[in-house]
Amino acid sequence: MKKALGFLAVVGGAAALIAYKVLKDEKVKVVNKEEDVEKHIIEIDDEATEEEEEDEAPASYSTASYPNLDSADMIHLNDVSETVFETIDFENVGEEDRPIQHKISFENRLLMEKFKSVVIEEGYVVTSGETDMDLVVLHISKVDTDLILSKVFYLANLAKECSGTYTGWILK
Repeated sequence: MKKALGFLAVVGGAAALIAYKVLKDEKVKVVNKEEDVEKHIIEIDDEATEEEEEDEAPASYSTASYPNLDSADMIHLNDVSETVFETIDFENVGEEDRPIQHKISFENRLLMEKFKSVVIEEGYVVTSGETDMDLVVLHISKVDTDLILSKVFYLANLAKECSGTYTGWILK
């Protein structure tokens, strides 16, 4: 009987710990969503002309999905990806999954290791790049522009968070 009570106490404690962590994670998500809403509020000056509005576009604009990327980063990533997409013969690629290699450079080894551990945990394969401060992040994906761009933006956002630079990708 004492063993059964001890076992129930351990199971109950574990269940309570799991419930606490779930509730805490939900609370953090709510707080993060409230912070994201505040990021998207942009004041507009009624007297500004369209030309002035383009010049005054916020350099630190961010989205909820990619908070570390500004508009210049998004434009650069789209240009890099468009160049690669132009070289792909979509008719001959077919429906099969293909390997994609993303190239990322870092200046700080500690932050590079942080990036590396996060993407490995996400299921990516990471290898060394051209230098000891470069990484190649590999994954298998369908050749779908939206799917590939979501991976590009995700990795570029995470790289920038870790003081890295996303330099491009290739389809194998």
